Amino acid sequence: MSQKNLLTTQQKDKKRLYDIGYRKRNKERIKRNQQEYNRSPAGRAMQKRNREKFKKSHLEYCRTEEYRKWKRNYDQEYRYEKIYGEFWECMMIARDIFNEVRKQVPDKYERCIMRGQIDRMMLKQKLRRQLKIKAD
Repeated sequence: MSQKNLLTTQQKDKKRLYDIGYRKRNKERIKRNQQEYNRSPAGRAMQKRNREKFKKSHLEYCRTEEYRKWKRNYDQEYRYEKIYGEFWECMMIARDIFNEVRKQVPDKYERCIMRGQIDRMMLKQKLRRQLKIKAD
């Protein structure tokens, strides 16, 4: 490494350390100045330009399949947390189990048979017929 490069790296390190100290010493003043600038018309215009500059890439990112999967999962977690409170994780697991059962047994009639609902429905129909016959 040449002497010139060594000198510039030493200067950069010295400047970096000075800037860190300066930011620590003048933290409140720097923050106040940034807030004033951000509220000013020039600051608002700069923020608008930055939003417009990144808008196209952001919209492209929002259309990606990876983002959509993440967003779908995030929204479901948010909704379940809002509705079910501290039991939201349990309800998500229950939903996953329910969806898995529906995948394996897609026919509603078969699911009713498995739960024993068909037998109860048949008994109720039989009782209704008997009651109807007695009432006539």
